Amino acid sequence: MKRRPEGGAGAVAPGARLPAPNDRNCPEYDGIVLCLDIKTERFGRKHPTVGQALINLGAALQATGDQAEARRCYQESLDIRLALYGKDHPEVAASREALAQLPRG
Repeated sequence: MKRRPEGGAGAVAPGARLPAPNDRNCPEYDGIVLCLDIKTERFGRKHPTVGQALINLGAALQATGDQAEARRCYQESLDIRLALYGKDHPEVAASREALAQLPRG
């Protein structure tokens, strides 16, 4: 079973390409990607646990300086949470906050 995000069930976003694990200076990166992949396979893309896994991956990407990929993860998490909970839910607020904390540009 393929556990890398490129083209697998746990791909971060349509058209997104994440570097190989040795391209990242984040020891948690592989585990977070694996978690996202497993949750996506088990529950489907539009599930609350996938939304949280995307927040976790976004934070790891942000920590490595990859703001563009972090933004994609946070945005997808927000989209999932908006569809599930509506605009006034605390989980939606958490996704909005993660996006707001990214540098603009």
